[in-house]
Amino acid sequence: DARGCLQDVHWAVGSFGYFPSYALGAVIAAQLNESLRNDVPALDEQLARGEFSGLLDWLRTRVHGFGAKVPVQDLLRGATGKPLSAAAYIRYVEAKYLE
Repeated sequence: DARGCLQDVHWAVGSFGYFPSYALGAVIAAQLNESLRNDVPALDEQLARGEFSGLLDWLRTRVHGFGAKVPVQDLLRGATGKPLSAAAYIRYVEAKYLE
C-alpha cells in the first residue's frame, strides 16, 4: 500500500540501497537550484511567462555540456563554485517547513 512496504517499488525487490541515492540527489539538486537562482534572479518570473531560456542556458553551460565527462564532484564545483555540501538543502528545508 502507499504507506507501507510497497510505497516505493524498490522495497518490493529488496533494493533498500536506493534511499541514500535519493537523499544525495536531493542535496545536489538543492545546491544546483540555489546557484541557479543566484545566477538567474528573475527565474520565477521567466518560468511564469513560459520562458525557459534562462534555466536552459544555465543548465547547458554548467551541467548538460559536461554530461558524464567529469566526476559529479567536479561538475558540482564547476556549476556552483562549491564542493558538495548539505548547506543549501538545509536552507531549503528550513525555509519550506520552518518559515
